[in-house]
Amino acid sequence: MEVFMNILVFAKVVPKVSDCKIDRETNNLIRDGVKSIINPPDLAAIYTACELKKKHGGKVVVASMGPDFIKGELEVAYSMGADEIYIISSMAVRGSDTLATSYVLSTTAKHLGEFDLVLTGTQTLDGDTGQVGPQLAEKLGLNSLTYAESVEVKGDEVIAKRRINGGLQEESVKMPALVSTLRKNINPKKSEEVTKEVKILTEKDIDFDLDKMGMKGSRTVVGSVFAPPEVQKGLIIEKNSDEEKVEEIIKILKDNKRI
Repeated sequence: MEVFMNILVFAKVVPKVSDCKIDRETNNLIRDGVKSIINPPDLAAIYTACELKKKHGGKVVVASMGPDFIKGELEVAYSMGADEIYIISSMAVRGSDTLATSYVLSTTAKHLGEFDLVLTGTQTLDGDTGQVGPQLAEKLGLNSLTYAESVEVKGDEVIAKRRINGGLQEESVKMPALVSTLRKNINPKKSEEVTKEVKILTEKDIDFDLDKMGMKGSRTVVGSVFAPPEVQKGLIIEKNSDEEKVEEIIKILKDNKRI
């Protein structure tokens, strides 16, 4: 083993947006009955951290911002090899934009200790901004690499193959550093043998400035939210022969005055 590292991963639990529908009157997502999952690029960050731990030794800490009931989704990180999981849970974080979120996460990172490597996903399924990783690196004063498809550590350097403009670019920076990872095709299963506790942190545990979090600390103004126009689905013609299919197509075109 070359090094012994402390790795912190920030992960977000999000709705499985492919299962979400849109209320056409309010333009809000209908989340009732929609499954929550660890954001796929964040799950890749957890996987990357645990693989680095296997190779180099060290400790993997996972932290997430959200309500305490997301611990069920986060527990899979223990099965993957994480050593500690924390949820920053507080009503004060509600409505946080990326600026407020990066403040909360950077303050949490400082509370949890010193880390050689911080990993995040590149972007989330629900927000899709790609801003939190770079903002977090700035607030923590860390070197950063984004859009990482793979991550290696050699000595005091972290090396990433970055997916950019359809190609790969290899870059390295000195640790401590922050790397944002792209999603991977992984599907980990939660082990029934995991007995470790997911710990809850609030403003009682961490010295947050409440004016920098939630809606108070947010600087993003959403002008409007609207659903994309509904696209009419194609018509499937089921006939026994090609001739019958052609006749049906011609009939439909005539009925709609297309021919």
